Amino acid sequence: MNSESTLRRHALLALALLLGMVALMAAIAPRALAVSDSEELFSLKPGTGVGAGEVGFGQGTASSPVTGHFYIADSGTSTLNQRRIAEFTPWGTFVKAFGWDVAPGAVNEQQELRIRAAGGQFKLTYEGATTPSLAFDAPGSAAEGAESVEATLNTLPTIGGAGGSVTVTGNPGTADGISPFIYVVTFKGGLAASDVPQLQVEDGTEPLNGGQPAESQVLTRANGGPAGVGLEACTAESGCRASTGDAGARPGEIQPLANLSITVDSGGDIYLGGDSRVQKFASDGTFLLMFGGDVVSDGATGSGDLSAGSKVVTDVVTTSRFF
Repeated sequence: MNSESTLRRHALLALALLLGMVALMAAIAPRALAVSDSEELFSLKPGTGVGAGEVGFGQGTASSPVTGHFYIADSGTSTLNQRRIAEFTPWGTFVKAFGWDVAPGAVNEQQELRIRAAGGQFKLTYEGATTPSLAFDAPGSAAEGAESVEATLNTLPTIGGAGGSVTVTGNPGTADGISPFIYVVTFKGGLAASDVPQLQVEDGTEPLNGGQPAESQVLTRANGGPAGVGLEACTAESGCRASTGDAGARPGEIQPLANLSITVDSGGDIYLGGDSRVQKFASDGTFLLMFGGDVVSDGATGSGDLSAGSKVVTDVVTTSRFF
């Protein structure tokens, strides 16, 4: 083959490659431009701070089959002690973070009411007092009317009549019973900064119907409590701060830059693996148990120790007093 034929062949090959790249870029470009930065549903900027909704060094994610919320295991950075578990809704709204001493002060309790229905009514009970029947798609805020969840709860003698109050924000569901109506109830006034009883929900005069299936549920998002030190949750309302944990073996403590993994079981309980142990928490962030190498409890004071590096399961701790 002469040099002219070789050059011609190389030129045709280069042209084919160029046309292929042009076609590939033409196919990719519309997809890349389909969602702009301003249209993103949710994004995180790791390492930017310790405030509510910020993540330092996220090492694993898991979603709850109960609520659809997702969790990020955060072991912080070398300079910022985020060290906690962060929770977000499927729409990227910050729910809470929980870990060792992560709230800068008192926390008001937040509970989540979920109504999945296409018709019917429900009632709410708090400390023995029950509301009138509310429509399955009742508005959340008092600003939306006297028949709202907020206004109705505040008429109860055990809430408004006892010097307390609630505020309610709602996330509209769908009237076909597929997506639930979600109400976030925050306890304030005389009920602020305290661990309050959970609301109870039941069918109203006309039972809930038309959902897939029709159902109602109340979950505690974040337990309320005064300012203090220990395992706790922080919310957007309370604000969040750096963890003061010392990377010890107490519930909610996480070593900086530890290798973490996280999963959620069918009941919504959360398992955090790392620091040569596994910690189990309820969906509200309450410590349930831990297991791992040399995880022990002396039975009297609830004190314990953890032998770093050991992987053998030797004991299970089921006390909430693991100090």
